[in-house]
Amino acid sequence: MTRKVFLVLSLILVSPVSLMAQGYAPAKVARGLYIFSVEGGCGCHNPEGQPANVGGAKRENPYVLVFAPNITPDPETGIGSWSDKQVIDAFRFGKRPDGQQLSMGHPYYYFSGMADEDAEALVAYLRSLPPVKRSYPPRVVKKSVPVYDLPTPPVKSPSDGTERGRYLAERVGKCNYCHGAPYESPPDMSKYLAGRKDPARLNPNITPDVETGIGKWSVDEIAHFLRTGARPDGSQAGSIMANLIKKGLKDITPEDARAIALYLKSVPPVKNKP
Repeated sequence: MTRKVFLVLSLILVSPVSLMAQGYAPAKVARGLYIFSVEGGCGCHNPEGQPANVGGAKRENPYVLVFAPNITPDPETGIGSWSDKQVIDAFRFGKRPDGQQLSMGHPYYYFSGMADEDAEALVAYLRSLPPVKRSYPPRVVKKSVPVYDLPTPPVKSPSDGTERGRYLAERVGKCNYCHGAPYESPPDMSKYLAGRKDPARLNPNITPDVETGIGKWSVDEIAHFLRTGARPDGSQAGSIMANLIKKGLKDITPEDARAIALYLKSVPPVKNKP
């Protein structure tokens, strides 16, 4: 039994009364868990061997040095005292309840296009997990965090096909966050998904360029990789991608994996070898 199925069954069979008391139907929580899986399990907030969503990962970029915060429902050190709207405004628009702008270590630029129904379900899932009391040092601001013009989110998410794949890749899975633009600016679309090298790791080109990207991969091979980490040559994904698959992507449906693969095959190829 997969982790996803186990958690969904647990929510439905063990705690429907408590969830309904909070105003969250089990089906909504299950949808939120699925969005959480497609996102990759909020890896920065989920260190190995620690309670879910307790945070703690250290991140540094040109703007801030920050530790991923606790996003459990603890009212003192987590998000337990925040309203649902405040939680959504934080992860989708980068605004904390106190008006503070979140750092670019959090990919709100991409989550800003997450559909209302998925954002609301994600909050329901986050609320369903056990609260953990844990705090971290405050962030150190190096220079002002930029404020972007963000899109108006849709109410509903696309249901299938390439548009579904685009939505999942751009607005939930945030692929370009690692494989495209750096922190310093809104995405440079001429480098969309074309890869880059960070100090700690290589983020490969995932455009359909035949020489430097994944142009030789079939749709089925891409979909299989997203759920298993297995490349067509038999090697396995490593580093951040392996973690994203382990903590969430392995649980996405074959249909959604294929939709993402179709979308990745449809984007303009860019010749770039990081």
